[in-house]
Amino acid sequence: GFAGALSYDGQVQWLDAATIAATGMVTAGLGARSASALSAKALKRVLGVLMLVVAPAVHIKPEVLQQQQKEEDQGNITCQRVAPALGIGMCSGYLAGLLGVGGGVLVVPALTLLTPCNHYEALATSLCAMVLPAASGTLTHFRAGNVALRGGIAPSLAVGACLGAYAGGQLAQNYIHDETTMRWGFSTLLVALGLRTL
Repeated sequence: GFAGALSYDGQVQWLDAATIAATGMVTAGLGARSASALSAKALKRVLGVLMLVVAPAVHIKPEVLQQQQKEEDQGNITCQRVAPALGIGMCSGYLAGLLGVGGGVLVVPALTLLTPCNHYEALATSLCAMVLPAASGTLTHFRAGNVALRGGIAPSLAVGACLGAYAGGQLAQNYIHDETTMRWGFSTLLVALGLRTL
């Protein structure tokens, strides 16, 4: 996650990322403990439905909201950014622990909808913010014996994700300059994965 965030030069919104990370760390452990109460099949279905429900949110940020955000008083900007980030962090941390999802499923759409972040900033901020909640959820799952270390699965996945996140960020930054294209690609991927997961 952090490697991907670094590839988005100057796009990380650090206040949002820190707030999401702090609250997400608290709730990720709760989500991981809740996972043991559900069957693997139920968790898979919940994940699929979540992706299908969230996919359209990438496109529904109204132009009116964007205009209002531009006109907001700068004195209130900290409160206006921290409050949504607190809620996003709590929900995304819990879902990260419960379903193993990264920030893409919830954090990116929520940031684009509830904060002044554009899609590039939301991606970069999400990648940065979810590092610590993911570690917290992973630790809880590790203690429960749910992390596949045998055969090098988890370490290989971590290395591949790190390299892929950085490469993907570089691709988005240098070759995809249209935010609408990014939004459509992102939501299409969520729909495809959601349908495949059900």
